[in-house]
Amino acid sequence: VIGMCLYGIIDQITGSPRGEGAVRRFFLITVLYLFLMVLSFSAKYLPLPALRLDGSLLLVLYLGLTTKLWPGGLGVLAIGFATEALGVPVHGVLPLSYIAVFVLVRILRNGIYLEGPTRFVWVFLLTLVQKGIEFSWMGEIHRISPLWILSLAGVESLGAYFLFPLFEKLTRLVNEER
Repeated sequence: VIGMCLYGIIDQITGSPRGEGAVRRFFLITVLYLFLMVLSFSAKYLPLPALRLDGSLLLVLYLGLTTKLWPGGLGVLAIGFATEALGVPVHGVLPLSYIAVFVLVRILRNGIYLEGPTRFVWVFLLTLVQKGIEFSWMGEIHRISPLWILSLAGVESLGAYFLFPLFEKLTRLVNEER
């Protein structure tokens, strides 16, 4: 399901007609999502297990910056449900918080400068928004340290610094194959 939604998203990003290179695009997006899941879940074994990279959130933010609302929104919901299926305490929170941040990015996308280092500042700020939504809907916002949430946003910004160029290269690779 995730791969098929992301397949449609890549078609929107690249503007390519369906059918040409479809299997390769589907494979690339599925591998990218699995890579992000492995990266996110293996990070818990680092010395600072509470500070994990949320690869799904990075993919949601990237899709918000590069796709249209309709196919991107479906992909974001699929990413949220798939990530949630891997184990969360309260069901429904991740897909709703991801879609809220995705829509916010889509609204702000035309009015903000997103090139160069400023996009990592936006990743930081949007991570704060997403984590605030997630923890407030779970009823845990009063237990969370502001320093910890700021640290999570910093980890996401650092992750975006390294992973957004990878996402862009994959997008260019898909564009070249049409």
